[in-house]
Amino acid sequence: GAARRSIGAWLEISRSAGERLRGVSAAFRSVRGGWDRRWLRVAFERLRGTLRAERTARMMVTAATRKAFARGMLEEWALVARAVAVGTREATMKSEWQGRMQARELEVVKGLSEQHEAAMLDVRRNAETQKAALQSQITSLEEAVSKAKQEGEERVRATKDEGDANLRERVAELQTEARKQAENAAEVAAKVRDARAIEVAELKAKCDGDLAVAEEKTQRVREEKQREREAAQRALEEETQRWRKVVEDLSAKHQRALEEAEKRQKADTEVLKEKAAGVESELREQLVRAKREREQREEEMAGERSEAEKETRRKLLDREREMAAQLEEAERARLSAVEDGERELRELQSEMERKLDEARAESGRAQEAVRSKMKKQELEAAQKMEALRADSIRAQESFQAELLEKESEFQRKLQHKEADFESHIESLVSSKGSQAMRQLTAQVA
Repeated sequence: GAARRSIGAWLEISRSAGERLRGVSAAFRSVRGGWDRRWLRVAFERLRGTLRAERTARMMVTAATRKAFARGMLEEWALVARAVAVGTREATMKSEWQGRMQARELEVVKGLSEQHEAAMLDVRRNAETQKAALQSQITSLEEAVSKAKQEGEERVRATKDEGDANLRERVAELQTEARKQAENAAEVAAKVRDARAIEVAELKAKCDGDLAVAEEKTQRVREEKQREREAAQRALEEETQRWRKVVEDLSAKHQRALEEAEKRQKADTEVLKEKAAGVESELREQLVRAKREREQREEEMAGERSEAEKETRRKLLDREREMAAQLEEAERARLSAVEDGERELRELQSEMERKLDEARAESGRAQEAVRSKMKKQELEAAQKMEALRADSIRAQESFQAELLEKESEFQRKLQHKEADFESHIESLVSSKGSQAMRQLTAQVA
């Protein structure tokens, strides 16, 4: 304030001295003489020396002002270049971070896709294995049933042929032994043959009924196997749908996390840009204020004397040092803001990495749960298949036991019938023989 007042007073004196010089010059021009007077010449010389000193001071102040202005412009250009370099560095860091995030996202998506494909392949292999095992069991059951049916039919045919052959032999023997009772024997043989045919028909009908029951049991087993296969297929489809839903939920959760991270990154970038813009605008305002102050100083120090010029130079140097300190402080503030932005970016990146690790761990846990569930289902399916195999074996054994029992019963009945037939024939032969002998004895007598 004191310097400004002194500079203003000095400019006022210079203006008044100039006005007085112009007045004296006008007076000399009007008088056109008087140069021999000493005081006028002394006054004119003093005023002329004052004007010379004023011009010299103005030239010196103008040169210093130009230097200061050039220095300020250079500093302003340096600040602009630093701001451009900081913006380029931020853009490079942002592009690199986005590239890393995209590569990491592609790796995560690729890993999830590979795991999903591997799980689907395992599920398909297990389903095909179970289907092949069920088909092989059904085929073996059908073969066993057809084999048992063929064996039963062969045994029935063999039993019938054997019985017919035995009957024919016995009838031939009886015919040779008792020609005289041919008619009675023929009638008896016809009766026996009819009874045998009836018995064979009954046994055949019973065997056919047993075969029908066996076929019905086989059909029930086949239907039960089909229902179990359909239930296993439905369970497999439900498990596949649940796994697909789990994968879709994980993908959606990962996508939401990426979107939130991108939004947070955009918000942080906007905040950093606003901070940088605020710092840059503040620096520009400071530069504009410094420029205005320099222009004002140039206007105020236009007519400074030598002592005032020294004081003004000293103050200008102090002001320049203050401006340099302020610029350094602003640069430190900008650098701290940039460091804060980089630290926030690093924290955001570490947060994203932590979330990705959590998502990867959650995906691993889900996959482990699915694997354990699939192993459990495979174990249950194996147990069911073992139980079905045991049931099939028991059914085959029971069917074979029933066939053996019916065959033994048929053999017992056949033997009983043969014994009855032989006893009946023997009784008939003995009765007819005794009667013939009595008649022959009576005729001889």
